[in-house]
Amino acid sequence: MNNGKTYTYFSTLPQILPTRYDYVMKADDDVYLRLAPLASSLQPLPRVDLYYGFVIPCPSMNPFVHYMSGMGFVLSWDLVEWIGRSNIPVNNTYGPEDKLVGQWLNMGNKAKNRFTNKPRMYDYPGTNGRCSHELIPDTIAVHRLKKWEQWIDVLRFFNVTKHLQPSTLYGIPLIVALLSLVLLKIFPLKSFNSTPQNSLRLFIVEELAPYNGSDPSLPIFLGIIGSVFDVSKGKSHYGVGGGYNHFAGRDASRAFVSGNFTGDGLTDSLRDLSSAEVKSIVDWRDFYFRTYTFVGKLVGRYYDSEGNPTKYLKGVEAKAARGAQLMEKQKNEEAKLPSCNSRWSQEEGSEVWCDDGYPRLVKRPTEIALTGKMSKRCACFKEEDLGQPVHTQTHTHLFHHTASSLLRIF
Repeated sequence: MNNGKTYTYFSTLPQILPTRYDYVMKADDDVYLRLAPLASSLQPLPRVDLYYGFVIPCPSMNPFVHYMSGMGFVLSWDLVEWIGRSNIPVNNTYGPEDKLVGQWLNMGNKAKNRFTNKPRMYDYPGTNGRCSHELIPDTIAVHRLKKWEQWIDVLRFFNVTKHLQPSTLYGIPLIVALLSLVLLKIFPLKSFNSTPQNSLRLFIVEELAPYNGSDPSLPIFLGIIGSVFDVSKGKSHYGVGGGYNHFAGRDASRAFVSGNFTGDGLTDSLRDLSSAEVKSIVDWRDFYFRTYTFVGKLVGRYYDSEGNPTKYLKGVEAKAARGAQLMEKQKNEEAKLPSCNSRWSQEEGSEVWCDDGYPRLVKRPTEIALTGKMSKRCACFKEEDLGQPVHTQTHTHLFHHTASSLLRIF
């Protein structure tokens, strides 16, 4: 949520920056941006009245109806100046920050040039349903990198460190590591993010509820899949008025993937969720174990009255493990066929093309097991492969075979 910070960011830039720029970008801190491909994609586009990014909702390719995701969107400088002087943004500053920007532009009849860069901007595989897909070579942005393992996977995929020269100081880290091991043997440290097992507390729902940030004398606790964490150091997020306050004082595991933060959506039940969604929630729980202090367990669905795991918890972890296996299988299968490029403009509609080959719609059979639904993606086939059977995926023509590898959709 946003309470004026987005407006403050854009409106003050013309005042504090010493020169005009072509574009300004707003990006989340959990996104990996590849600046060279981003700059190349902007080069042929207008430098005025431009709104560029990843249009929401995920299936949409029409930025004139919806708005750009907060993973990263670009405004041309004239629009940034307009935000600073118009009465429209300054009088509409509270709400979902990225959606607000789209509303400002629509209300002001601005951003005649809009461009959504799918599939080159996307969420990390398996983290957000149809907003996610496999890592692709011509990526501009990968969003929802909540775990170090995800960052490492992305950096390794793009071979980010290939041009770095080996350090001549390589021996120093080894010496420091050995010295640290010796000191730890002599002076063992306690983990900052863990609590001794004998001091862990067992909560019931009514006991957890007061720790929701409304009482300044109490810490702020959050439950997820039955594990309870002290998130007080994130008070700006989890306290009253914070964007994640709806998670405080309860176990609202389901909302981590459903986005339903009201009423029945704030529940710990994961019934009918797909294996990919369950894996995402387990990943969130692991994030809290790494980042915050584990203080206890919530008696109920996932832990019994003695703090032992229930069959429901074991079922959730088994389903998450199955989801991880299926996602890896899908990633390996789809790596055999590169994804298409796409773009959209109001004048020309949508364009889908391949740098090398011809675009075809490809079914994703693993998706049924992951999400319970069959989906398709656009993949590039070499000319010699057209008409040949594909063993792991089924494909259909986007258009009759011609010498052109460009598809327009109006």
